[in-house]
Amino acid sequence: MLALTVLLLMVSWWANFLASHVDRKLIDEEIVVAVLDHLSLYRTLDTNWSNVEAVSRFYPANQYNFSSAILFYGLFSGVLFDPDQVVDITFRHIPILFATMSLLVFFLTFRALAGNATALASVALTALSYQFITEAISIRPEAFIYFGYALALGLAVWSRPPALLSAFLIGVCSGLLMASKFSMLFVWAQAFALLLVVRQDMRPTLASVRAALRPAAVLFAASLPGCVLGLMIGAPYAVLDPIGTLDGVHALLEQYSGAHYPFGRPDSGLVGRLAHALNQTQSHIGAITLCLSAAALALAIRRRAWPTAFLAVSSALFIGCFAVKPVFFARNFSLLIPVLAFLAVTTVAHVTHWIDRGWRRGAFFTVVVAVLCVQPAWSSIAVGRAIASFEERRERHYSLLGFYETNTGLSAEIINGWDAYKDLEAFQARLESRDRALVYIGSLNDPFSAAVLKSMADRPTISVAPPAASALSRFPSSMVHYNFDVNDRYVLHDRRGRGLLPEVIFEDQWCSDPLPSTFEGSFQRDGFHVSSIPDFDAFGSWLGGDGASATALMHLPHVPDGAILPVFTGPGRDGLTVSISGREAEAVSTSGQWLGIPLPASAGGIEILITDAGTGWGDWGAFAQPRLICR
Repeated sequence: MLALTVLLLMVSWWANFLASHVDRKLIDEEIVVAVLDHLSLYRTLDTNWSNVEAVSRFYPANQYNFSSAILFYGLFSGVLFDPDQVVDITFRHIPILFATMSLLVFFLTFRALAGNATALASVALTALSYQFITEAISIRPEAFIYFGYALALGLAVWSRPPALLSAFLIGVCSGLLMASKFSMLFVWAQAFALLLVVRQDMRPTLASVRAALRPAAVLFAASLPGCVLGLMIGAPYAVLDPIGTLDGVHALLEQYSGAHYPFGRPDSGLVGRLAHALNQTQSHIGAITLCLSAAALALAIRRRAWPTAFLAVSSALFIGCFAVKPVFFARNFSLLIPVLAFLAVTTVAHVTHWIDRGWRRGAFFTVVVAVLCVQPAWSSIAVGRAIASFEERRERHYSLLGFYETNTGLSAEIINGWDAYKDLEAFQARLESRDRALVYIGSLNDPFSAAVLKSMADRPTISVAPPAASALSRFPSSMVHYNFDVNDRYVLHDRRGRGLLPEVIFEDQWCSDPLPSTFEGSFQRDGFHVSSIPDFDAFGSWLGGDGASATALMHLPHVPDGAILPVFTGPGRDGLTVSISGREAEAVSTSGQWLGIPLPASAGGIEILITDAGTGWGDWGAFAQPRLICR
């Protein structure tokens, strides 16, 4: 129990640490917060979104989604009893509390099935999942669902209370969860069937199923009123408004039938959608863990461990049900992360039994579980870095947008990756029909925006700005990109072929040696006024005065992918003109920062002509040797 206590304290600390770096409302949190404010202000339990002014402006239809989670969050925080209490982002400690308590209940549940070591390893793997930890800090219903689901499974496998009371309480838990998400009907079906497997000794044979029919009917008669009671507690006004409730369910079903960028895969077949779902799943718990959880079914059948076998089959069916939909949200199956972790650990435990008794068995189990923890731990650290640095990266993102608009004299047109991808030829034709255009392509590390950007890479009139630094670049697109990543891309079309978009270079990006190069011309080593300059050679055109002109011709024998030419300009109106193998960049004007002109990768070398023809005040510029920078 000491190890479990330490684990729970570490999870709570890590979640609170991450929550302290999120100073804005995430997607859907506006809904929960607005409904809570409405309940508190009007002293009501009506969670219909259409009655909440702040929500009905963009979602006017009837919708009771999240109802029970909202009510319980309000109950635990005291908001329902205090109309003067302000609901804001500090409210995150409530879902963190529910998520932490769910780990305790999952431990008790798994211990009843497989013992202390397996249970502890399972909740440790769960706690390391970045999906679990990001949902723990979100003011959404998932943390509440984790707790209710753990409790429903626990009631099915614990020896107490009696089976009849357990069936009733499973119904209550399931009803409460269905009041948050109607898809939680699965919890009722799974937990109730697990109760029959564990308490009534039901087996996958026809005779066993027949023998269990009568006790199953009795238990169902006890569970159904519990489910109704849970629905009435969790969504009292939804029960009184069945038409409005059905309207809300229909709206959610419509949501899952469309594209819903970037989570939809409407252009993929069944195999493609399943592959996408599996990729999402392995990114949360680890590829090895996913494979071991799949192997658990065969081993459970071999050992006649029917509760474990049933958990494996029912969980696979639930994930598969969502995986074949055009839209796949990771949060739809996230409640199964603890179960998948448990299945994987039971596989390890079973293999451990093949080893001779003694210290080798425990050492093998510990080492394998530690290996399983590596990928989830690495992923959680990467997500933690993204959350902690998000505000800084967002500030850089908007400063870059302002810089591009100022230097091109264009207003950026915003389009998301899917809208551009679904009719790519029309998008490209519309872009190239204009003399000049600046486009801001919303990218969430998804295949659609990647395909759009790739199609533009070799067009002579188009320049694509380099990607920003991101700890999430290797993760499949999900809500973490939506909430904690800034990697939108800028595309400049210039019919004259001059559109090379520079990027702003920040101080922490100077982290590589310069590329081999030579240059000749009138730029001089001390010809610039830069208050802060990294420790490398730079050459400028301030030759005794601002009005001096200068040129430089640079030769690079080899240019790797991602190389840039660092430039800096004075405060005058005219900046530098950079021509790279005959293609000119935008005139780089006042920035106050070092800029990076993207260089085309070339094994045969390139030539760069740098010109400062400005004759007015502040018309000087500087450049440094080309290099790679840290993104």
